[in-house]
Amino acid sequence: MTNDTSPASDAQSPMPRITDAERRGWQRRAVAALSDILDIGTRERLTPLSWIVNHLGALVGDVVTPYTVDEALHREAMRTTWHEWVDAVDADPWPSSREPGAVHLSAETTIRRSVRVVLRARLPLPPDQPEDAA
Repeated sequence: MTNDTSPASDAQSPMPRITDAERRGWQRRAVAALSDILDIGTRERLTPLSWIVNHLGALVGDVVTPYTVDEALHREAMRTTWHEWVDAVDADPWPSSREPGAVHLSAETTIRRSVRVVLRARLPLPPDQPEDAA
């Protein structure tokens, strides 16, 4: 037996009922949109990203570039890849965020009128760079 409703569908919950069938529909729309995005990447000759279709039907593209011995070149390749994708899909960058040892770049756009696309890159900081440096 499969669960066709979310916990929020409980009769006592003020949240609207969202069925698994609706979620699958969102995910199917995201997969179709991903095909469009991959066509853009091919046309623009962009480095492929690692793609996730989440449970709400959003697409998340993570920059993953082959590791090189030169960490500075690796970081710059990741940053360049992220910027190229942001430009190609006309995404709006968010303010960068930090964690110990890394800076996170994110941007968002909507395609096919309803599919949210998030582009992300996690750039490792140089070992000698202070956490509060740009």
